[in-house]
Amino acid sequence: MTLNRLEQLRQSVSKINIEILQMLNRRGDLALEIWETKQHLGMSLQDNTRERTQLDELTAANSGPFPDETIREIFRKIFEDSRELMKTGKTEV
Repeated sequence: MTLNRLEQLRQSVSKINIEILQMLNRRGDLALEIWETKQHLGMSLQDNTRERTQLDELTAANSGPFPDETIREIFRKIFEDSRELMKTGKTEV
């Protein structure tokens, strides 16, 4: 491995980091829309069954290299922070 290859790999990771950030922000926008709709329909903020189903679907789709428990932890945090975003209706910038 050369330093040039290392730099290429790091640039690829940086690009993916930005893509993940953009997707998280889009997910946050959707979470706010979902909460607005749930409020209109008189539904509660949290749906434990849906979250469990999503976690099961994500781990079933996981082909590695991260273990399933890591995927579950990452998405639990995303779900938790999405609920917090729904509660406050805003992001901290």
